[in-house]
Amino acid sequence: TASGILKGCLAMILRLLCFLVVMPNNKTLYYFSIMVETGVSFFFAMALYFNVFFFPIWLITILLMLHLKYECLSHIYRFIVVAVLIAIFGIEIIRLYMGYLGNLTEKIPELAGFWMLSLLLQFPLQLFLFVNEETKPFPIERAVQGIMLSFLIVQLVSGFFALKNASRHQANRFHVMQFQATSHLELLYKMD
Repeated sequence: TASGILKGCLAMILRLLCFLVVMPNNKTLYYFSIMVETGVSFFFAMALYFNVFFFPIWLITILLMLHLKYECLSHIYRFIVVAVLIAIFGIEIIRLYMGYLGNLTEKIPELAGFWMLSLLLQFPLQLFLFVNEETKPFPIERAVQGIMLSFLIVQLVSGFFALKNASRHQANRFHVMQFQATSHLELLYKMD
């Protein structure tokens, strides 16, 4: 079945991401996943990775198509489309940087910034280019815009869960550090 194949592929990917840890007695070997130790979201990182490689393709395609249809657009839509593309370009670079930084270093503010930029700015702008008929989109434009929009939706969903897991991981780390500090103080008081 499809779910069995998906589980098998996921298990294979997890095995590739795992590394072998030898315990002190040198007899027992354990697979120890990187993602258990950290709050890094693999699925979110992969979505960002593919978006980084697709973004230049999207940009070149959109700019070439804009060059071809620029004279056909009304004056107001010329201004709007150029302004939207400049905004998307700037936001996309900042958004991808914040996503990578937030995910790989488990920084909650960067992940939250990524998610808010994606939801409040990038999604409406990308949706405008995809849905609006007044921009006179070519079929190739629709195709690359649809792919870019699907990447954005996947990143919104996986980014939400990455943010949720990273915040949970940071809270657990804080509680462990707090417990260790308390037990260390108790040992100091017992020694006095």
